[in-house]
Amino acid sequence: MKEVLNISGMACPACAKGIERTLRELKGVAKASVDFGKGELSLEYDKRYLPEYAVRDIVAGIVHDVVEETGKASYSAHVFGLKCPECARNIEEILESREGVVAASVNFARKRARITYDPRIIEISRVRNMLGDAACDTREHLRAKGQSACGCCEVPRG
Repeated sequence: MKEVLNISGMACPACAKGIERTLRELKGVAKASVDFGKGELSLEYDKRYLPEYAVRDIVAGIVHDVVEETGKASYSAHVFGLKCPECARNIEEILESREGVVAASVNFARKRARITYDPRIIEISRVRNMLGDAACDTREHLRAKGQSACGCCEVPRG
C-alpha cells in the first residue's frame, strides 16, 4: 500500500531523517521518505504487517518521540499582511524574542513562517497565536527600538 501523509512537529531535517529511520525498522515497511520542506511522509507498506487503520497512530507516535528526544517542535503557517522583506525580518525578530521560541524564519516570497519552539515551555496553541500577534506588533516593536521602517509599516521615519 502507498500513502502520503501530512506530518507536523518536525523542527529540522534531522527530525525527518529520524522519522524515516524509525519507520524503516518496522516490519512491513518497504519505503519511508519524509520531505521536511513540505511536511509530507511517503510511505509504502504491507497491510499484512501494518494495518492501514494503525498507520496514522504509529506515525503520530514516532513524530512525538522524535520531538521529545530533540526537545523541539515546529509550526509552519501562512503570514498575512506581509508587504516587504523588511516586514518579514521584523516579524522574525519579534518571534525570536518570545519565551519558548528557539528560531523563527519568515519567507517573504512564499508568505510563510516557520517557528521552531520548545513544547516543554510553550503550547502549540500559543505558538499559533504568536504569528498574528507578531504581525500586529511590528510597528510598536520598531518604535521601541527607535528604528525607522518602510512606509508599509507606517512607522514615522526619523
